[in-house]
Amino acid sequence: MFVAHARTRVLDRRASFLEGTAGALPLGPGSVDVAVAGLVLNFVPDLSAGLTELRRVVVPGGTIAGYVWDYAGRMEIIRRFFDAAIELDPAAEAADEGLRFSICAPGPLRAALRIPSRRRLAVFRSAMLRGGNSTASAALARAARASGALISSRLHGLAIR
Repeated sequence: MFVAHARTRVLDRRASFLEGTAGALPLGPGSVDVAVAGLVLNFVPDLSAGLTELRRVVVPGGTIAGYVWDYAGRMEIIRRFFDAAIELDPAAEAADEGLRFSICAPGPLRAALRIPSRRRLAVFRSAMLRGGNSTASAALARAARASGALISSRLHGLAIR
């Protein structure tokens, strides 16, 4: 439904909307310059296969980037929700997104994207990424091209070239 809606609203012929899975993107090898996984990596069933697929579709020397919510730390509303839920019912800890989505922290995200620890990280405030996912994706892609990697205070995002 979203894809059909986007096709009717975005009339720029440079844009296209395709449906697929993270493990089988409907794109040819080396067919895009930049691939951004926005707020989705924690939901990909086979993260390794999904990241391999991103690498497959990006041109050599292109940019692969991703950003995720900081469920365990700076997503205060989510953190407070789970803290209160667990206080009322300790069994709610099993649903705590801060624990379930370990990819949503700089270290695990860096490891998943295979970014060496010696690589320089640029730090951006969340205000730079406000304005919706497409704005965040664009900001991340620009920053990734400039610095190679990125972390924000509410969104964790890293990129590898």
